[in-house]
Amino acid sequence: MALYYESQAGRLLAQVIPVGDNDYGGFACLRPFIEDPDQRYLLKQALGYLSKAQSFAPNQAHSYYLTGRSACLLGDYEGAVTAFQRFAELRPHNPSAYLEMGFALVNACPPNGKCANLNAYDTWRKAGVTAEQFLKMADAERRKENYAEALLWYQSAQRMGRELRSTIAYLRYLNFQKAGDTENANKALQSAIEMDRGWLDEEIKILALNDYGFFLFYSKNDCTKASKIFSKIINITNNICENYPFQVSSAHFHIGVCLYYNHEYKNALNALSKALECGSNYSWMQIWFGKALYMVDPNNKTSAAEHFIRGLELSNDNINYWKEVIFFWIEHEEKGLASDFCDLANKKNIMHELHDVCDK
Repeated sequence: MALYYESQAGRLLAQVIPVGDNDYGGFACLRPFIEDPDQRYLLKQALGYLSKAQSFAPNQAHSYYLTGRSACLLGDYEGAVTAFQRFAELRPHNPSAYLEMGFALVNACPPNGKCANLNAYDTWRKAGVTAEQFLKMADAERRKENYAEALLWYQSAQRMGRELRSTIAYLRYLNFQKAGDTENANKALQSAIEMDRGWLDEEIKILALNDYGFFLFYSKNDCTKASKIFSKIINITNNICENYPFQVSSAHFHIGVCLYYNHEYKNALNALSKALECGSNYSWMQIWFGKALYMVDPNNKTSAAEHFIRGLELSNDNINYWKEVIFFWIEHEEKGLASDFCDLANKKNIMHELHDVCDK
């Protein structure tokens, strides 16, 4: 009879979390609690069957495991902890209940799972869990861009003693950004960089620095701070393009643009040249390199024009890029070259979108 009622409960539980569903690592107590009324009804039915199973066979361990999972899904974390404790008494060498109990404790006694006589850390250690095991799961979820799930695993690894404060702040940034919450995303990113403590590895730190540099450059228009951040990327990577081609190239590019704005054209040209040497051949890199080339020596106009053309080709004839180039020639009183680019635009049948600059 105990097995019958237990199987009935398992059938109902499987309707809420299908067998083989590995979201949240397969842990019921790591999931948000169930709010759907129909699913909650199924879970309460399951708990009724499990109670009957335990009345027939009080030492049947698996029924307590299912009780703990069902309780977590209903948001009854204290009840879940009690059920998992009973399972652990009956099966002290089985890690399953300790793992789930740790997540139940985190929910029952936030933020760190420290209750009166129990805590998540000790519970997980009894299951033989290490921070590195949580980190493997965190990294897998991060690479799939499941940032909310990855954040939970990183936080669990931190609770096991691994210093991950900047990494967790960066994951919060990615999660807020994915949700469209720009304000909180930027706060989390700034916190990660300023804290500068607890990076999982060099890769995550470089990604965070690159994102923060973009924020300072494009959102704050702060070239001074942005350049310092991009310089850190160059120092961390030892200016080796092979390992992080985009980030190193991007760092040199943005430093070059900032130097250009500061009228340091030779230094800007040098930085932009390094950006292109890294193998990142983007439209703006070609165009800004052409600008710097001309500003260093106006006699370089032919070479500058060649880089402009290359940049326009890479942009797939983006009108904004065409306007940037033609305005540059007009600004520096190179009317002949401005006219040449307008003629080139006419041949490409995009002249109708450039009347506001070409008519000048």
